[in-house]
Amino acid sequence: MDDIKIVPRKLTLKIWVQKSLKRGGGLVEYKRNDVNPDDSFLGMLDKLNHDLIMLGGNPIAFDRIQQAGGCISVNTSGNPKKPIRYR
Repeated sequence: MDDIKIVPRKLTLKIWVQKSLKRGGGLVEYKRNDVNPDDSFLGMLDKLNHDLIMLGGNPIAFDRIQQAGGCISVNTSGNPKKPIRYR
């Protein structure tokens, strides 16, 4: 089992960023080259926030997080109308 190597994944995240309810927002693209496939989605966002803070930027903030994922939408196909196939 010692010879198993975990290969980091490359991901492009497009995250909706909005300063407040009264101000408009938009999608901001973040490229990650170091995503561990064993990390959770929120764990990956935590690492992204750490990097943003270290670079002097603003972290990604959530008004609320629901465990069922109601506040987080993930699209892995690149096309929101295309169904996601699970293998």
